[in-house]
Amino acid sequence: EPYIGSLIEISSNYFNDIKYDIVTNKKRVAPSKDPRDYISLSRYWWPDPEVKGGIPYIRHDGKSNPELEEFDYKKITLFENVSTTLGLLYYLTSDEKYAKRLSLILKEFFLDPVTGMNPNMVYAQYVPGMEILRGTGILDARSIVYSLNGALLIEGSPHWSSADKAALQDWVRAFLYWMQYSTQGQLEMKAANNHGLWYDVIRMGFYYFLDDYQKVNQIVKESLFVRLENQQANDGSFPHELTRTLGLSYTTFVLDAFYEAAFIAEKTGIDIWSYTTSGMKSLIKGIEFAHPFFMDPAKWPFE
Repeated sequence: EPYIGSLIEISSNYFNDIKYDIVTNKKRVAPSKDPRDYISLSRYWWPDPEVKGGIPYIRHDGKSNPELEEFDYKKITLFENVSTTLGLLYYLTSDEKYAKRLSLILKEFFLDPVTGMNPNMVYAQYVPGMEILRGTGILDARSIVYSLNGALLIEGSPHWSSADKAALQDWVRAFLYWMQYSTQGQLEMKAANNHGLWYDVIRMGFYYFLDDYQKVNQIVKESLFVRLENQQANDGSFPHELTRTLGLSYTTFVLDAFYEAAFIAEKTGIDIWSYTTSGMKSLIKGIEFAHPFFMDPAKWPFE
């Protein structure tokens, strides 16, 4: 009851005239000039103080640019929180007001012809002045996967019909097509660090929403397990993440990705928690490597 009470208190702010879509009150518009295109700033890129106007931006790894708050990343994070909270409240209380409100928010964010987000992230983690587009921004789609949990939690409500779900599934299919066949998507798929791993987890989440459990299992067996074998060292660490200025944070980020993958996969019949590769790599080994430093971060020997 205290948990439900805290969720109800949080959700009270969501029952107002505020819209949680990509278009409303947009502060930064993508170079395409289409307000329906998602745009976020690449976190560690800052104006160059040696150049007039600061463009092109330069990178300071581990140091977040506060301009992030002016882009759609803030919007999509809030949308994720709204969707999750309202979905949980409907699931726990069966009160239709939560499903009704969430249904409206989901339609405004994904399906509305004026405010609905275009099914791509071409301008995610954009760097002002950079002449090429990168695939790294696909990481932002984590929030979309999480928000889809809200849609799943209100299934059965008269306010979220089978037609609504089908329309949202079509949006997800379009996003997946862009994600898998665009140049940016291909770049991210080949990433050897946490980006490639999250690319797989995001795809797993989307295919789970599409009820395509066979595809979820295929990603796990043909890609995720390969990444575990290739990205983890024999001591359970993830060397690509140890080179970062926030090595413990990025090690945690990788473990988080495997946790998310494990939660999805167990619903489709695969146990990632106890899996060990031919090279003796495993999620458990990664946890055992990181655990002592969670207990005493001062002992972390890397940056």
